[in-house]
Amino acid sequence: MPLVITKWTKADGKTLNNEEISRVREPIDEKNDPFARQKLVDWWDQDKISSARVLVMGAGAIGNETLKNLALLGFRQIFICDMDTIELSNLSRTLLFRPSDEGREKAAVAAERVREMCLASDPRVDYFTGDIMFSLGVGIFRYFDIILGCLDNDATRFYIDKYATVFGKPWINAGISGLFAGFQPIFSERSGTCFHCGVEDSVITKVMSRKASCGKTAIADLSVGKIPTIQVASAIVSGWQTQETVKYITGKDVAFGNNYYFDGAGNNFTVSHKRPDSACRHHDFPRIREVKELHDVTSVSTMADLLASAKRAIGKSVTVDLSEEMGRDFIPAADCVYCGNTVKIGVPHYRFRDEMAVCPACRANPPAVEAMDPWVYPVTEYSEESDPALLAMTLDTLGIPPLHVLRVYDEDENVYYVELTGDLPIVCPQIFGKFH
Repeated sequence: MPLVITKWTKADGKTLNNEEISRVREPIDEKNDPFARQKLVDWWDQDKISSARVLVMGAGAIGNETLKNLALLGFRQIFICDMDTIELSNLSRTLLFRPSDEGREKAAVAAERVREMCLASDPRVDYFTGDIMFSLGVGIFRYFDIILGCLDNDATRFYIDKYATVFGKPWINAGISGLFAGFQPIFSERSGTCFHCGVEDSVITKVMSRKASCGKTAIADLSVGKIPTIQVASAIVSGWQTQETVKYITGKDVAFGNNYYFDGAGNNFTVSHKRPDSACRHHDFPRIREVKELHDVTSVSTMADLLASAKRAIGKSVTVDLSEEMGRDFIPAADCVYCGNTVKIGVPHYRFRDEMAVCPACRANPPAVEAMDPWVYPVTEYSEESDPALLAMTLDTLGIPPLHVLRVYDEDENVYYVELTGDLPIVCPQIFGKFH
């Protein structure tokens, strides 16, 4: 007969109150319940963990550790994002990957292994392979309770920070280098601080413009410097990151705005608090609390379809405004960098390369002159009066990714936000395919 435990006292010996007793009235099966020991923690709430939705950005060294922790704790609704494939050099820091996985997508393999490891019943683990900033719409942030940053670059951290704030979501950033590990719980609505605070605008602009550059290097070619890392650092920081996730999900206090750093070389641990920066440009981002969900629109719908659906949802004709979206304007044409003749382009700005702005004649016989800087003709707005050729294009061709949220305005300059909600069961089939 299994050993059954009912917890009636806290770890400090104090008697539980009525609310706490109500959560633990069910006996704990010490032998057959995989979560028996953690349920003995007086404030633990396994139901909240089971129902939580967690967005994990990055499936590398930190991501592997964090995903393992989430699976063993009983989190069962997890979305994993990563743009890379598995290399043999990853294996010393990634317990979810194996030598036979070389060349496979990190996010796909991580999702597969997390489903296998998940100790909760009915695990729903989805994944996305692609650049988080350009290939996946920001609507993804709306559907998860917390975002975990397991990344190796600040451009994506700034991006996550922006939309976590825009949609009122907490996120926990984690990073490592050698024996150094650090993490920051960030929730601007509670602490008034964000990842942008204290960083000079010039630094942010340089980092972000490089990511969305229309210069000589396309985003797909941007190389990320290799950071010296070892597995123990990722295990340490992931443990902290997951611990704070559990605390937030179960209603415990989390010190949002604190920075935690550990230097393993000297075993030094420091904590600092980031104060709100009155000059932080991040605080000017609009807070989006109401979104019109367009369930009949996906990224393969046309721009005309989107405008028609938005008109039905809002009751007025609207204009789509991409002027404030970095790199997402569309470039139908450019001037040839040699002769100045018009060249057809047809890509969003973030995919543009200088060499595209060369006409067929100059490409066949390159002139003996120095190339000029490319002059492009970007499109940042779409309405019912736009070029019919543009209206007939699909949204993904125009650079608008699945599940994106778009700013639109009507003739009276009233602003609304619309979402490509038809993509939700496609992007997250396990979590939302049957239940949303």
